[in-house]
Amino acid sequence: MISHPFQTISLKKTIIFIIVFLIITLSITSQLNKIGKPLTIPVTSPLGIISLEFAFTARNAQKIVKAWSDVNVLNRAIDLQRLDFLFIAAYSMTLSFLCILATKLLSNFDPRWLWAGIILAWGQLAAALFDVIENLCLFPFLYGATENLFPLASLAAVSAGLKFILIGFGVIYFLISVGIKICGI
Repeated sequence: MISHPFQTISLKKTIIFIIVFLIITLSITSQLNKIGKPLTIPVTSPLGIISLEFAFTARNAQKIVKAWSDVNVLNRAIDLQRLDFLFIAAYSMTLSFLCILATKLLSNFDPRWLWAGIILAWGQLAAALFDVIENLCLFPFLYGATENLFPLASLAAVSAGLKFILIGFGVIYFLISVGIKICGI
């Protein structure tokens, strides 16, 4: 059976780690929101940086970057991407610990459910890897590369999609686990 190194940490320390990483995650989220707010341009980037993450083509990505440059906020996008690396570490640790906490709260529950939690704890670290790949694929656009970067835009979009799927499954797993614990199932 697969295991995760966080399983060896006591319940009390797991909760402390969650609190610390959650505070860090929320603090960085606040900063990212402040930095990223001007990146929302209704026609070109209605979702701000997420529009760039899901541009899919070099042409779309370059349009978004040009729009940001035209309104003088491109440096904000670059700053946001740099800070995102700290955010990646914080949120992936938070979610990984939450998945492990769920397995600890339901230690006598169906082993398949616990196994899923361990897999999803690893999945949060995989989400972080996809997020790093996404960021690295987007940097050439942000720094003005004009070559045909189609594979990078596509790889960024696929990586972003996989990241969000893994994060979503981790959050859903944790919430369902808490619900199971509360309902005493």
